[in-house]
Amino acid sequence: VATPSGSVQVAGVEASRLSVQGSLALPWESSHPQPVPVQGERVFFAFGDHLYELGWLSTPEAAPTVAAAFSHLLASLQLP
Repeated sequence: VATPSGSVQVAGVEASRLSVQGSLALPWESSHPQPVPVQGERVFFAFGDHLYELGWLSTPEAAPTVAAAFSHLLASLQLP
């Protein structure tokens, strides 16, 4: 399930954010995969003639660490 979660500045432009929650059947190569809860975020923005999508997806336990690293990436990203 993806839900809008506001906006953020990326490389000097406004980007739309989506929060993502759900489950993935893992391990993928198994004949009996089990559902694993996941959460993440997607960020979309236009820059020049291009549309960009950045995102992350992890288990709920790792999400705070991954979200913090992603926020740092967004704050420091520079495009030509």
